[in-house]
Amino acid sequence: APALQTLLRRPEGEIRAFRERRFWWTDPNEVLWTGSIDRVVVHFEEERPVAAHVIDFKTGYEGADMAAIVDGFRPQLEVYRQATAQQFGLSPDTIRMSLALLDRGEVVEVSAEVG
Repeated sequence: APALQTLLRRPEGEIRAFRERRFWWTDPNEVLWTGSIDRVVVHFEEERPVAAHVIDFKTGYEGADMAAIVDGFRPQLEVYRQATAQQFGLSPDTIRMSLALLDRGEVVEVSAEVG
């Protein structure tokens, strides 16, 4: 699918891409979160991380409502975003989040939780 091809194309500039990136993150309530992120692309300038893109691959949502999919996975992607920020010393505002819906051949950018 063209959207998936675009997502997986190597971005311009200095980057490092990670698959199944393991993480441990403690949230503000001191809850420990662990897991692995399907794909993280980190952008560098002069060997210093400056931004990242967290991507989670999903299957099995062919007929589902897109808004419901995004709302359902936003909390998971938020944890990934916070963990990536901590691992690479980035501000969470510099980290994009996307769902790659393989069955649908679609990629949807997920905005940060408000409030």
